[in-house]
Amino acid sequence: MSWVAAQIRRVQTDDPTLPELDLSFMVHTERVMLRDGTHDLASALKSNTKLKELFLGGNGIDARGASALAAALAVNTSVRKLSLSSNPIGDEGAAALAAMLRVNTTLAHLFLASSGLSDAGVAALASALTVNGTLQTLMLDGNRIGRAGAFALATSLHANTTLTALMLGDTYIDVEGAHALLDAIRVNPTLDQLRSEAPHMIQTYLLLVLQCSSNLIMLM
Repeated sequence: MSWVAAQIRRVQTDDPTLPELDLSFMVHTERVMLRDGTHDLASALKSNTKLKELFLGGNGIDARGASALAAALAVNTSVRKLSLSSNPIGDEGAAALAAMLRVNTTLAHLFLASSGLSDAGVAALASALTVNGTLQTLMLDGNRIGRAGAFALATSLHANTTLTALMLGDTYIDVEGAHALLDAIRVNPTLDQLRSEAPHMIQTYLLLVLQCSSNLIMLM
């Protein structure tokens, strides 16, 4: 049995000594096994009650794998942190995760950096944030997020009252998108960490928020 298979087996048996599972950036052979075994892992998550943190970054997990994991987390009540960064889940995978966020009441931290998302995928996630009441951290660094994505996130920030950290480094948000985010942050009661490394002077615009919220920490 491979190491990855052994870890999935531990999830299946609800191993109480496994509160955290880091399978990020596995070597090629193990990465292929994990990619092909994502559905087995997802199936195990449906009944697992001990695992709290799951890191799956950089393993070639696609939209189908992300959808399987999302379906599992729709019923799982223990996982609080999930990383799918550097996996090609795309907008389809993001939409599946968004549907999960609408019903999940446990997940607090979701990392989707460099995951092939565009404005459409971000809009789906943003829409879910208007009803989700548990997510605190959303990492979207390195995705193809432009003005439309920024507008969608801004709309969600007018309604969301749980998100405390939003990561938007290395994106394509322009001045208009930055201004929309600025307006939303002014009225959002919880967001206190924002990372922005996008071009087109977004940092200049978002720094203005310091005049409105002394609690906001700019991460650049």
